[in-house]
Amino acid sequence: MNISNFKEVMDDEEVIQLLVKLVQIETENPPGNEGRLVELLVEIADKEGLCYEVDEYSPGRFNVYMSIGQQSSGIKLLYNGHTDVVPAGEGWSVHPYSGAIIDNKVYGRGSCDMKAGVAAMLASMITLKRGLFQPQGFLLLALVADEEEHQSGTLRLMEKYPDFDYAIVGEPSKMGLVVAHKGNMYIKVTATGRASHASVPHMGVNAVEEMSKFINYMESYKKSISERVDPLLGPPTIASTMINGGKSACVIPETCEAVFDRRVVSIEDPKAVWEEIQDLVGEYNKKCKANFSLECLWEASGMHTPENSRIISELIEASKEVTGAVPETSIWPAVADSGILAAHGIETVLFGPGDITVAHKPDEYVPIDELLNARLIYAQVALSMLKGGEELGIS
Repeated sequence: MNISNFKEVMDDEEVIQLLVKLVQIETENPPGNEGRLVELLVEIADKEGLCYEVDEYSPGRFNVYMSIGQQSSGIKLLYNGHTDVVPAGEGWSVHPYSGAIIDNKVYGRGSCDMKAGVAAMLASMITLKRGLFQPQGFLLLALVADEEEHQSGTLRLMEKYPDFDYAIVGEPSKMGLVVAHKGNMYIKVTATGRASHASVPHMGVNAVEEMSKFINYMESYKKSISERVDPLLGPPTIASTMINGGKSACVIPETCEAVFDRRVVSIEDPKAVWEEIQDLVGEYNKKCKANFSLECLWEASGMHTPENSRIISELIEASKEVTGAVPETSIWPAVADSGILAAHGIETVLFGPGDITVAHKPDEYVPIDELLNARLIYAQVALSMLKGGEELGIS
């Protein structure tokens, strides 16, 4: 197969300018401005003759779905990318929404995380459509909202289209294969004591002091779970990340809240993890002055894709053909929408242009060569897995 045929139907400069246009549209979350991209995405889909659907699943929050093929038969392949970005913040040497091209890199908030992945996936769809690709299966590109905050876009996607065999999430992986990541829980612990005047502290129960004792108490739990070593992901972790208590400098605080980040590995059952934390707090309540209560604020699933999955082998072969090298296989340090897909039984890999370590920082950028290679690899994977090709004249 000759990859250069892909470039004949959509040249490199068109792909680059597509990313620049995406970066120039500010889609910060919070508050959630993904809708600003809808007009551009609809314009592109109409121009290219792509089947599409705009899904405003809550006021002002939009998913856009583009597809090639039919769902009735064959492999169902999902390409997933989020259109929201974190706030730009300060400290930039270029305008965060300029889409500036410097030293063969595109700069801007979201250029790496993950509008480069979105641009490459969309360009692969355009390439296949222009080449009259008629798959025996189904390819859906889901451009979703709200990954950076609550993952509501991909949760909505799974409500509407839960039935896929394989998925690629285009997060920045330096063009390597991310085959596993931990799950996550945000757990709020509330200590309730008794207020009193600070001049007579013995008359009250100081919730801040009681919470500090609880955080120290959690050190033994932290040590115990560190011994549960997942062969791929390593040990689970728990960390105190937020604390809030007290209303006045002269009042013994009645309440104090702390939030803990609990990372869950694949050898653990999330339900069992939650139950053991409930038990731990229940036991602690028997020996302390304050009353402690629990709330799970948020939970995200982990991912662990079998090493013999076809999506892994297809990405390896496509990467070798495009770049001449075998991509590195790794794990992901954080959670992503991939966990939601994996929880629905979809064999999923994170694979995309850019380096996650430059995301969420000033002067975020993505190398143009990774953007262009990603477009070719995504197109090749779809071509190979969905059994088309003759229409493009490249087999």
